[in-house]
Amino acid sequence: QLFHRVKVFHTCRMRRRSDPQLSPEGRLSEEDGALDDMEESRRETDDSVETPTQPILGGRSKPGGGDASETFEIDRPECRRLPLNEEFAALPSIRNSWREESQVGCCVDILEDEEDIRGDGNCCTSASALICGQVLGADRVGNMPVFLTMRRPGKPTRLLCLLGPFWPCLCLVTYPLILAVSLVSAMFFIPSAPPLVGVAWVCCTVVLLASLSLTACMDPGIVRRTEEHPEGLPDWRWSDQAQTFRPPRSVYDHDCGVVIEEFDHTCPWTGTGIGRFNMPCFSTFVGCVCICLVFNLLLFMGVFGDGAFGEEDDGQR
Repeated sequence: QLFHRVKVFHTCRMRRRSDPQLSPEGRLSEEDGALDDMEESRRETDDSVETPTQPILGGRSKPGGGDASETFEIDRPECRRLPLNEEFAALPSIRNSWREESQVGCCVDILEDEEDIRGDGNCCTSASALICGQVLGADRVGNMPVFLTMRRPGKPTRLLCLLGPFWPCLCLVTYPLILAVSLVSAMFFIPSAPPLVGVAWVCCTVVLLASLSLTACMDPGIVRRTEEHPEGLPDWRWSDQAQTFRPPRSVYDHDCGVVIEEFDHTCPWTGTGIGRFNMPCFSTFVGCVCICLVFNLLLFMGVFGDGAFGEEDDGQR
């Protein structure tokens, strides 16, 4: 009711400005007639179906329809959220969200087009759509689920936490193997080893798990979409798969579905592609795997204490 009265007085004021020769009696009669008309229309609206609401930017809504000029807030272009597949160099045929993928299913895409086979056709896409998309509510860039981003108005989006397309292998194979071997060593071999050996073993195991987590969860170096050739950068080349210009030494990865800068390979043990940003962590992970493997083998053989064959050797002596 307050909204209708404000609108009525605003309409009368505009008419008054357009016709300054109108008498005060005419103004009052015109306002009264307008109020009666608006009150009658309001009653008809209340008796009918409930008035729909129009979503407004910022979470507020306005009664009725109306055009964009009557909204309470201005829909600023810099506040609109672009899909990550449009902001980064991803395969255009890949869907923008896991919800769309779960509704249609990846099996239809594999039968439709050869390009979709190379972009969407890995065995973990359905698991990503179901678990990461439906259960965890993750976003999507290429074939990689994104859990944490940093978006600022006027600044490019930063990918803070994401997983690769083969994250089930990471969670069901790599982590269980490392944790199982470490648990056996900690329960049976570390207590009989010297303290310095135990401290060194703990440090190596912690660095191993940390480097693996950083490699799997950080941005490998996904290139941003650039549809026009950058000025002063003649080395940039056009990518037919992602439909964007790419910097030198960047390659389109069919498993991840994105262009990765300084791409090396896709590692199923870490579940993600290895590129410019996560290559140092991946190198640390590979080095720690070798060190921990030798360390645990020496502990098992009883080099630093009573190993698995320590009691048998003592009995033979």
